[in-house]
Amino acid sequence: MAILDKPLRKVSTKLIRRFGTTVTLIRKSAPVYDVETGTATESATNYQVKAIIQDYNAKEMQEGLVKVDDRRVLFASAELPFEPQPSDQVVLEGITHNVITIQQFYSGDQSAVFSCQLRK
Repeated sequence: MAILDKPLRKVSTKLIRRFGTTVTLIRKSAPVYDVETGTATESATNYQVKAIIQDYNAKEMQEGLVKVDDRRVLFASAELPFEPQPSDQVVLEGITHNVITIQQFYSGDQSAVFSCQLRK
């Protein structure tokens, strides 16, 4: 653990808790196959977490990896029981978005913030 891990993770958590908006992060389980019915089912677990919601700027859109309606959300790493994955979803303002990419920002050896690109 680096010397800045604990204080910077604490600061990012405090700032996102204070200025963030509550969103729903949906983690889906791997499908379970039922041999009797011949169907696969998956379950989902919802997590209410604080996040900073941002729009992408024009320059990021011109680079081609971001679409006009994409959004960025920032989660404090210490607030999540797992790392976000592309199979996760986030509900913002009543609309379900898919997680497209995840970027981690480190405070030393540990992640302090997850930045997720979302798409409707």
